[in-house]
Amino acid sequence: GTSQRVLRDYAQALGDFLPALPAQPSGQCVQVALFSRYPLLGLQQPDGKPAAQGALRGEDQVSFANGSRLSVQGDGDLFLLNEGGGLRLVARLDREEYVARVLQREAAAQPAEAARALAVAIRTYLQQNATRQGECLGIDDSSSQQRVAPRPASNEARAVASWTRDLVLAGSAVTYHADVQAVDKLGWQQAVEQAGAGLRYDQILARAYPRAS
Repeated sequence: GTSQRVLRDYAQALGDFLPALPAQPSGQCVQVALFSRYPLLGLQQPDGKPAAQGALRGEDQVSFANGSRLSVQGDGDLFLLNEGGGLRLVARLDREEYVARVLQREAAAQPAEAARALAVAIRTYLQQNATRQGECLGIDDSSSQQRVAPRPASNEARAVASWTRDLVLAGSAVTYHADVQAVDKLGWQQAVEQAGAGLRYDQILARAYPRAS
């Protein structure tokens, strides 16, 4: 086959012989407790067999205690853990991939100026609310914090995260909502309307967070 196919099919075996990647700079990785408010019953591979503990690759089906199911996709960045008799699904992501996945889950990558404003808010919220877990920032995937797509972000969402890379707000606490805007709270629907009226991402942020720089 092609080299691309060989690398894909034998990635795990090749990985055993390659040197480990260097640790990411402090604060540049994010450890996410996926589905933190929903107990997991199990994880099944496409052939119906239970997924093994450890790093996940490809599509898997998560079964929850409430009876619902959801497809997830790992590329060595999702980990199935059994702690204290209970299953947990954890993602270990580059910070900008985290921002892109939250943007993809919470809103959209278009219109661009609204998406850029939200990406800055997402990154700032992470910095303000995450805990330290070794060299990574730790945060739950939940509606009370930020929801994270359990699969790789789209190229469009990654482009927005990359364009705003390292930008954060200072001077006020940052929150956001789908359709409610208030002081220190960006409303996504309002941001979309403001982008449609020609406002840049920094002007959208200034309206939502007037005390921030």
